[in-house]
Parts: sequence; C-alpha cells; structure tokens
Amino acid sequence: RQEAIEHQDLAGDCRILIGAEMDPDPNAADGSFVCEVDCDIIVLSPHRMPDCGLGHWEYKEAFPNNRDGDRERWLDWYEACVERGGFHILGHPLREPMMLGIIDLSQEQDYQRVKEIFIKALRKNIVFELNQGWCHGLISNGFYDDYLRLMKELKSLGMQFSLGPDAHALAHAATAPVTHQAVTDLGLTKNDWFDPSVLSTSIN
Repeated sequence: RQEAIEHQDLAGDCRILIGAEMDPDPNAADGSFVCEVDCDIIVLSPHRMPDCGLGHWEYKEAFPNNRDGDRERWLDWYEACVERGGFHILGHPLREPMMLGIIDLSQEQDYQRVKEIFIKALRKNIVFELNQGWCHGLISNGFYDDYLRLMKELKSLGMQFSLGPDAHALAHAATAPVTHQAVTDLGLTKNDWFDPSVLSTSIN
C-alpha cells in the first residue's frame, strides 16, 4: 500500500487500487478467508475443497465417486462465503466443482441451487467475473451453453460483471480474448460492467 501511495502521482487522476485474490479457508464452514487482508478489491477464489483441503487437481483421485455429497458440501461452503461477504468479485465462478463433475448446470436441480446462491451475491452487490481461463474451460469441456443460460438470467436480474485475464505471466495481463464470445453473447454494455471507482472503504 505504501508503494501505491508513493506512485499515485504517476497515475494522475487514475486512482491506484490494491487487489487480492483470496481463498476461503477449506477447514472453516463459515466462509472465512485463509488469512486477513488489507486491500481495496478482493476476489473470492476457491481453489481447495471444503473439509479436506485438497486442491481440485488432487481431489478427484482421492474421492472419485461421491457426487451428491460433494455437491451439497461445496455449495453449502460457497453459500457461506457469499453470506459472510467481505469481498467484491466472484472469481472464476463454479470452476472447480464443474471441472470435477460435482456440479452439472444441465441438471435443473443443480442449476436452481446455484442460481439461488448467485442471487444472494447479487443482493450484496457482489460482481460476477468473466475469467479468461475459465471461459476457455467452459468452451472446451462443453459447459458453455448451460453456463451462458445462467449468466443471461443473472444479467437480467441486474448482476454486474468484471473481466479477469487469469494472468500467470505479465504478458497475459489485461488480455482476455476468449471472453469476447461471452461478452458478445451476453450483449454486455457499459452499464453491465463493474466500475471500481464506486468503491468505498466498506465491503458487504
């Protein structure tokens, strides 16, 4: 934060904001983060699975056949995160459980349960991220149409969106070409995008 303050004069009228991608604690049922953080923008980004703490890349091998139990456990945990709040953006929403086959939006039961949670997020002014890497995953795994249906419904209810490059290298920062299809299919306009300038010190 001190570095941002020192460089603010170089940014002119553009306010420098500090952001963090935060994991919820997989061992905490209340949706709290793995640690405390002091920043302007927080992205909720669950990478590990509740209760066991395994990464999604490890989980399928350890627990191969318990879809119903895993689905309810993950959704209860995610819902607790939304209800607890303390963040601005839902990072790569549903990526981990969908890639594991725990959540299937083509199943109406899954779709409706997920929608209920996102409506709670909407009511708290939490924003839905269009994530470059996850958009690629949605298309390549055949999930895109069902996910698009969900995003369209949320947009019609007033959900706002943010763009995330999912950059793991400096060259990928501020680039998100795969998300262009989602932006076009959703018909997003200026008013549908999250505007960081509206941020205050309080978080819902």
